[in-house]
Amino acid sequence: MQSDDRQPDAREYGRLRSAAYTAVCTALRTARRGLSLLPLTAKALAGRGTSGRPGRLAVPGALVALVLALVALFLVGLGVFVGISGYLYPIRPDVIEAIGHPFTADSVLDNAWGGPTLAGAWLVHALVALAIQVVALALVHAMTRVWERLTGVPAAGRAVQG
Repeated sequence: MQSDDRQPDAREYGRLRSAAYTAVCTALRTARRGLSLLPLTAKALAGRGTSGRPGRLAVPGALVALVLALVALFLVGLGVFVGISGYLYPIRPDVIEAIGHPFTADSVLDNAWGGPTLAGAWLVHALVALAIQVVALALVHAMTRVWERLTGVPAAGRAVQG
């Protein structure tokens, strides 16, 4: 007779750790590619792209590439800001006084999302931050692909695929 309350083995922990590591690495790679668009756009506008041909981008294409690069930069910055404010919510100056009792109600957190306890407010802020970061990184990934096809230049050293 087998028991339903078996303990997970080391392989299951290893797979979970590997999946989390892969997700973090993918997110960091996507953010790095998004940040690389602005300097690469400047190089392409100056005619110093990878092809070596002057006047690499026509004016309409250059404007679209510049807008994509600026929006990607904004989204990466938004992801960093939201991550800091969501995941590090308990050390914000306006709620730090509740850190000593995270599971009891505090008047400081009466109007906070997930309040009146610090644990609830922290959970809600972290989940909202995670959702915003996932959407922002998906948009950065899509804009990077469009930018690469428009310019023909790989973002952050990646080979462009037709």
